[in-house]
Amino acid sequence: MTYWQNKVVVITGASAGLGFELAQACVQREANVALVARDGERLEQARQQLGSRAFAFSADITQQAQVEELRDRVQRQLHRIDCLINCAGRSMRRSVSVSYT
Repeated sequence: MTYWQNKVVVITGASAGLGFELAQACVQREANVALVARDGERLEQARQQLGSRAFAFSADITQQAQVEELRDRVQRQLHRIDCLINCAGRSMRRSVSVSYT
């Protein structure tokens, strides 16, 4: 038995990259994982790869109403939330000016 066994972990940005890797690690430790991402097709592919402990929830976490609905859907289906891992985000690439005074 592991610490994570049967815990409910919600991971945003879970359809790829770091979010998917963390979801995989949680599933390997027997957690139930709510995968969250905007792209429903990629999300479903991730769910299928991870198996029966993974559950797909499509949502745009930049929209407060969708976040609240997500919380309610996860609690209805998985009955609780033990851990939230936010991996969704946006990057802005630009030059940075650093000044030392």
